[in-house]
Amino acid sequence: MLQGARNLLAARPSLKPGGRFRPKPRVPGDFGHLVATSASMGISKCVWNRPSGSVFAFGLATALGGCAAGPSPHPAAARAPESSAPAPAASVFELTRDQLALRDRLTAHQRHLVERIGERNLGKPWELADAADYLVSEWEKSGLAVEYAGYSVDGRPFSNLGVRFEGTELKSEVVDLMVAYDSVCGSKGESAAATTAVLVELARSLAATRFRRTVQLWALGTSECATTPAERGSYALANARPPEGSLLPTREGRSGEKVVLALHLRHLGRFASVEDSPNARRVDVRAPALAQADAEVFRESLDGEGLVARLSAPREGPVGEPWFSDLEPFSANGVPVILVTGLEDEGAIEPDFLALVASRLVFGIGRVGLEDLTNDGMLTPDFAGVR
Repeated sequence: MLQGARNLLAARPSLKPGGRFRPKPRVPGDFGHLVATSASMGISKCVWNRPSGSVFAFGLATALGGCAAGPSPHPAAARAPESSAPAPAASVFELTRDQLALRDRLTAHQRHLVERIGERNLGKPWELADAADYLVSEWEKSGLAVEYAGYSVDGRPFSNLGVRFEGTELKSEVVDLMVAYDSVCGSKGESAAATTAVLVELARSLAATRFRRTVQLWALGTSECATTPAERGSYALANARPPEGSLLPTREGRSGEKVVLALHLRHLGRFASVEDSPNARRVDVRAPALAQADAEVFRESLDGEGLVARLSAPREGPVGEPWFSDLEPFSANGVPVILVTGLEDEGAIEPDFLALVASRLVFGIGRVGLEDLTNDGMLTPDFAGVR
């Protein structure tokens, strides 16, 4: 499956900013065509128009022009792998029929990323390309258009993947929700895969939703194995947009847009237990003072049977502290930021609680995205509506 991607990268045609090219593979076969466009703020945007069954070649263009081939080992690749986790316990509360179906889809996504792909990060870029291809194929099945925001790390191309829900009267106000689809170096990334699965299903559930603000879901190409801010997909994403309130053109050429909120999901699937409540798990919502009101919206949406959601201010620490690192470049631009996390780095993935989190997040997104209400006054997200 990877041969097509390798052949495409091996073509390495000369690319000038704003240029278009149709790469010619070294062996016969139709790999689709690649359209690369220049972008403001120094970031390239790539669209891979693929025939059915073809492989997405990761990060197919960069701000530097052209596509680099052949990765070199990443210095952080020697980190110790996480220990294998025991099998998850059986459900301790009753899920609805829709939540049961959601749980099964989340489990299928998570297992595909962990068992069929495995470690995927800066040191394993071909596997990272497989993960990107899987996300794109799942979203395309739901009729969703995927945006590719290309960037480079040490001359190697990578991509953030985005699904955009255009707003109505407030479409210039953008809410960004981010999840990293890579894994920690030396690990298959079980927790990261579970969180990525949530992103896949959030996009499916929101496909028919109308927002007054623009809501954009982003799968970040590099995060968990990054050792510097410049290696993170969030750094490329945040710095491809203008600062809060600016009227400068954005990466996509959409003038006048501003990010009004950046939300990061991390370490979902593994949850801290709740004292005196063995049948519940804890979810932490962290936000600085600038985002406390929106953070309370997510706390209220998540809190309920089976989940205890707690709101806290960020703990003090250096910019590179892991929980904050993907949000720091947005915060530096004056954008309010929120982290939603399951807190635990070890232990079994708990699919029932993961399904609860995913099914409730849509309502928080609906509220901060200023979702239009249906005639009966109910919010519209429905995980069972897309098959």
